[in-house]
Amino acid sequence: GHSAPGKLCVNTNFYATGGNSADIYVVYPANAANSLKTASPLMSGIATIAVDPAGDLAYYIQQGAPYTLAVYNRTSNTHTELAQLANTGTVRPAVQPDNLTWFNGHLYWLQSNTDNLYKIELKPDGTFSDTFLAADIAGNEETAFGTVGDLAVDETGLLYISGSNRFASFNLATMSGYSTIALNPSFVWSGLMIAAD
Repeated sequence: GHSAPGKLCVNTNFYATGGNSADIYVVYPANAANSLKTASPLMSGIATIAVDPAGDLAYYIQQGAPYTLAVYNRTSNTHTELAQLANTGTVRPAVQPDNLTWFNGHLYWLQSNTDNLYKIELKPDGTFSDTFLAADIAGNEETAFGTVGDLAVDETGLLYISGSNRFASFNLATMSGYSTIALNPSFVWSGLMIAAD
């Protein structure tokens, strides 16, 4: 069995990757400044990144197969490979995971040109447990989102999805409540985050 959701926790510290490189930047929400935090010695390109609420663990996925999932520990300044997603888990991605968000102790990504929301389940110690389909967000309407840029989750568990066909929301806490905010948006955001303005 897969673990049930606990208390609602979302990421409030911001990390970013820079243009198909191994660089990880920290972004300061007060003034939008950024600085190079570290570079991954595990891979030459990072496709996507998400961070835990304390900002101590930044999870990232390799650009290109086997889509290695790794974690940067800010406290110990170490990088650790957790899994090669294309080679392990209930679901093994055949295409690049190109968005990622952290919610309630686990990672999520939405496969482009589908409505398939995948969960990367993490053990309580932050290591890899499994990858599986968590939801068909739009009732299996595979063209609902088109190309997916990025995801972000607010403090209530509401997941925001930036897609080429729509900007939408879905309640991760209840795994229900799919809603279109805008059809055919002008932009597909490749970086999306939640913060007080």
